[in-house]
Amino acid sequence: MIYITLIIIALIVFLLFIPVFPSKSLKDPYKIKLTINEKTLIASMDSNSSSLAFKKLISRKPLIINMRDYGSMEKVGMLLRPLPTNNKQITAQPGDIILYMGRSIVVYYDFNSWNFTKIGHIENITQQELKNILGKDKVKIKFELIK
Repeated sequence: MIYITLIIIALIVFLLFIPVFPSKSLKDPYKIKLTINEKTLIASMDSNSSSLAFKKLISRKPLIINMRDYGSMEKVGMLLRPLPTNNKQITAQPGDIILYMGRSIVVYYDFNSWNFTKIGHIENITQQELKNILGKDKVKIKFELIK
């Protein structure tokens, strides 16, 4: 009986003295702003280590990436340094933001099944609207953290 009482007292003391801070885990959602040809789009970002590394990359200042069309389904641009991957077989949807091979950021405007890491998705936009904004040629996309 005394052992149970001591365990309960120890548990209460432990719980009372744990510092309480807001959680900043991978599960905390965040959003980014994409600026493309003076159009602003908002993306909800996924909860994985790749997305967290991208968040860290854009947290100090916006990142502007020159992107080119590839396969009539996506815009792709290179990062200056690699990010961790969480690859799995998925079907990308229009509006998905993908990390490909750790070095490329991809914005899909069509569907594609492949083994890569999804890091986010552009909100409230149709496939046709996204195609129109991205255009057929090269485009600069500014990625910035919404604080």
